[in-house]
Amino acid sequence: MRRLALAAVLFAALGAAGCKDLRYYDIDVTYTGFTGITTTSTIQTCHLFVTGAETHDFYVGGGEGSCGMYFSSTDPTKLGTIEYSSVADSGSLTFDMKVYNGIPEGPGCQVGEGMKTLTIGQMGADMTTNMVALMVAAGGTGCHP
Repeated sequence: MRRLALAAVLFAALGAAGCKDLRYYDIDVTYTGFTGITTTSTIQTCHLFVTGAETHDFYVGGGEGSCGMYFSSTDPTKLGTIEYSSVADSGSLTFDMKVYNGIPEGPGCQVGEGMKTLTIGQMGADMTTNMVALMVAAGGTGCHP
């Protein structure tokens, strides 16, 4: 019985040493400068790149061509909030959103980009949610007339 109790304490200590606390980021995406042919309604693909202490990239909505359904129906300048979690506990994270009005994505179809870098820990402690305001500015002609 005593060995079992000691084993449980050692297992708990080892497990705690190997776990990192998660930090949560709510990335609030807003668009600016989109007019005429490059309105937000033409955006098809939103690709978010995370670099720095971690490296990830993913599409809002799960893939190319699925971003448009996530725009706010009441405010076309708002994409909404993207949730991201990280185990990084030092350094910085850069969130870089590139938006395209065509598929496949490429420089010729890019219609906007926004980037925000933050120092990990400056916005909140472990296990809290950090708000990140990411402004995506219009830029580029896109690939559809």
